Amino acid sequence: MAAMTSEFGRWNLKPSEATLLSYIGANPGCTQSMIATAFRSKPANLVPLIARLEREGIVTRTPGPGRAITIALSEPGEDMLRNVEAGFDRLESVMGRELEAHQKQHLVDALQLVCKAACHYEAGEVPGRLTDRRS
Repeated sequence: MAAMTSEFGRWNLKPSEATLLSYIGANPGCTQSMIATAFRSKPANLVPLIARLEREGIVTRTPGPGRAITIALSEPGEDMLRNVEAGFDRLESVMGRELEAHQKQHLVDALQLVCKAACHYEAGEVPGRLTDRRS
């Protein structure tokens, strides 16, 4: 988190805002409830993040279907997204530079298992071993 705070702080973004910006960039026209589902968050918890990005002119909100409000990047937001993506690339490069390709793949596989277990935990399930594969 400290590395992310330092990396994205140069653009006056918190790590959570950089992650949100990345999601909105990949999902233009998304709604707050879509973001909440993807982030496993309550929509109300996103209000201050989205509001700040809107105040900064990074995202725009427009009426969507029904009562939904869609969220997309503004032109300055597109520019900011390029900085954020470059920042994520730098972080990944620095943090993984000592790993060989097969080690990186093992790490990704392990983190995916951790995420899967966390999803089951959140759902009130206590899974056994999620895979029999040993690395």
